[in-house]
Amino acid sequence: METTAIDEETRMPTSLPDGSTTPARTTRTYFLYALLLVAIVSAGIVHAFTPRQPVPVAATEPLNRHPNAEAAVRYALHQLGTPYVWGGTGDGGFDCSGLVMRAWQAGGVQLPRTTRQMINVGRRITRAQLARGDLVFTNNGGHVQLYIGHGRIVEAPHTGAVVRTGRLPRVVTAYTRVSDG
Repeated sequence: METTAIDEETRMPTSLPDGSTTPARTTRTYFLYALLLVAIVSAGIVHAFTPRQPVPVAATEPLNRHPNAEAAVRYALHQLGTPYVWGGTGDGGFDCSGLVMRAWQAGGVQLPRTTRQMINVGRRITRAQLARGDLVFTNNGGHVQLYIGHGRIVEAPHTGAVVRTGRLPRVVTAYTRVSDG
C-alpha cells in the first residue's frame, strides 16, 4: 500500500499522484491560488448578475433644456468607433463638425457644416453651465466636441483616429448651447 506524506502544518499531502514529492510550501501555494481563483470567479459571477444602477446626474450639473439634446448625444455615442474622415458627414466616417452636425440633426436641429460657422450658433455659456449636448470648441475654434456630461465629451478627433469619448479638455476656446428649447 502506498503512503502519502502529510504536511503537519497544512494537513495536505506533500506528494503528487505519480509518487513524486513536492515541498509543502508549494502545495500550500497551489491551494491558496485555487482558493483565490474560486473567490475571483465567484465574485465575477455575482457581479455579473447584479443589476447596474443608472449614474445619477450631479446636482451641480444643469440639465440641457433643449428637448432634443439627448437625441443628439445618443446619436453621437452610437457612432463610437467610426473612422475619422476629413470632411466626413457620416457615410464612411466623420470629421469633428460633421459628427456634431449629424448628431444635432438627429435631434431635429440644423447646424452649419463647419466649426467656424458653428461657434456662432446658439449662446455662449461657461464651463460651470455645461449640460449634455452643449458644444465645446478647442484649437481656436478649429475643433468641436459634444459634451455628454460628467466632464466627458464625444469627438471625431483627427485623421487616423475614430469617434471616441474623452475628458473635457482643460484649454477651451468656447462653450455654446445650441438652444434652450
